[in-house]
Amino acid sequence: MAFFFALEYFLFDLVFQNFPEVSPLSAYFWNFVGAIFSGAFFFGQKKFRKNVRKLLRKKWFLILMLAAIASVSSFLFVFVIDKSNSGITSLLNRADVIFSAIFGFFFLAEKLKKLEIFGLLIALFGVGFIVNLRGEISFSVAILALFAGSLTALHSFLAKQFLGDSDALATAFLRAIFVVILTAPVLFFVEKSLFPPSFFPFFLLFISGVFGSFISRIFYFRAIEIIAIGKVHTIALLEPIFVLFGSIFFLGAAANAQKLFGAIFILSGLFFATRAHFQDLKKSKISK
Repeated sequence: MAFFFALEYFLFDLVFQNFPEVSPLSAYFWNFVGAIFSGAFFFGQKKFRKNVRKLLRKKWFLILMLAAIASVSSFLFVFVIDKSNSGITSLLNRADVIFSAIFGFFFLAEKLKKLEIFGLLIALFGVGFIVNLRGEISFSVAILALFAGSLTALHSFLAKQFLGDSDALATAFLRAIFVVILTAPVLFFVEKSLFPPSFFPFFLLFISGVFGSFISRIFYFRAIEIIAIGKVHTIALLEPIFVLFGSIFFLGAAANAQKLFGAIFILSGLFFATRAHFQDLKKSKISK
């Protein structure tokens, strides 16, 4: 899950660096178009079609609500990538960890052990350590990224609360369709066209949608069915590590000691936060 999310960030950054004529709005629109085409391959399966019809009949408004939240949060994150870089944006995205933990604790009765809280604090300290790099992101853009992180956490909360028993594949497919439906009129009004200026950025954005907005979301929706929200997002802390080192080695992003120490804090916090959870899983298996 974390790897596919990271690949999505990386491809967005690659497009913005090499094709500045591509706007953030167009980029995230074609990202979700790629997700729709990915889901279309499963229409040959009777079970998939049945699950899609079931979701449309019973939970279409909830899917529409999730798509609206995803539209805003996705646009903001793509905008932040365009104004900074994928490594910084991915790290700021992990602010959703604390928001999702708050939602899970107060509204879903999800328990956080002391070791998990300690790990989250260390990881978030590492995130703050990295995002305070001077000259790589402005304060206003960072605020937008944090706001987008709160929307991502809200998306997770609603999905966990109301879609826990829904098919992950059908949910990801319908969400992508609604996002495209909501975004297309806005994109056409702003840019007078739905199509990017050249084929290659379109292809990269399409691929980012296949892996980022569809495959990663299948893993994500499946994860929140069986794992608590806070723990899902704790595991997702691996994502900024992939993005950070990918941007350094392949996109020429700056590498310095501050980034290295921030990455160490994040990984250490991730270890402590997940250790208690996996110990519980091991105990439950033994008891069975």
